[in-house]
Amino acid sequence: MNKSLKCIASAVLLVVVTFFSRSAFADSEVYTVAMEPTFPPFEMLDSKTGKITGFDVDLIKAIAKDQGFEVEINALGFDGLIPAVLTGKLDMSISGFTITDKRAKVINFSDPYIDAGIGVMKRSDDDSIQTLDDLKDKTAVVQIGSSGQKVAEDLKESGKLKAVVVMDNVALAVADLIKGRADVVINDVTVNVAYAKGSNGAIEMLKTPLNKEEYGIVISKNNPELLEKVNKGLANIRANGTYDIIFAKYFKAK
Repeated sequence: MNKSLKCIASAVLLVVVTFFSRSAFADSEVYTVAMEPTFPPFEMLDSKTGKITGFDVDLIKAIAKDQGFEVEINALGFDGLIPAVLTGKLDMSISGFTITDKRAKVINFSDPYIDAGIGVMKRSDDDSIQTLDDLKDKTAVVQIGSSGQKVAEDLKESGKLKAVVVMDNVALAVADLIKGRADVVINDVTVNVAYAKGSNGAIEMLKTPLNKEEYGIVISKNNPELLEKVNKGLANIRANGTYDIIFAKYFKAK
């Protein structure tokens, strides 16, 4: 096939592919969504398929399904996500964005979809720990380099915690807790929930977190209609149990 025929064939193929790609969304509105896929389990690249997967992906797809629209998922560096929404290159972004007053001055956040604060896990049979005030004579085990380590060391420095033991990962920290080598684990609330749910009642969380951070979906202030759809969809999937299914998929410990 000569060059001109190749060009014509390529052009025809592009039209056909574009037609069929768009025809899949013909009956519903399509919104562009981006995230940085380096934040498991919220978003990560599947090494086998090359597609972005994770809690945030399943969540936004469930919201879209509930509200009758489609989403086109893209990858983008974290620093570029909010600017892309502000300039209209993206309709929204969901990528573990902590809701802050500073960000809220320039963009809209959806209602919070997850609590990402730092919390405390203890053995369920340890009645000596009921509140955060009970930690002052206790030993906490934490994951190295984590936010939980920073919070625990601050507590120790201020006399609100006796000692801090640092482990390579959360699984080792939880193992130390269950075996009685430490009194509590201090770590992200979302991960604590997963381990507590998978412990067959061996460990539980204190009700009061050490701090509170919430994640929200980023949407332009120029698109209040989309914000309303997202919030309505989020409320609906929480009410009908879809949210709980997605949460268990990514945070329930093995």
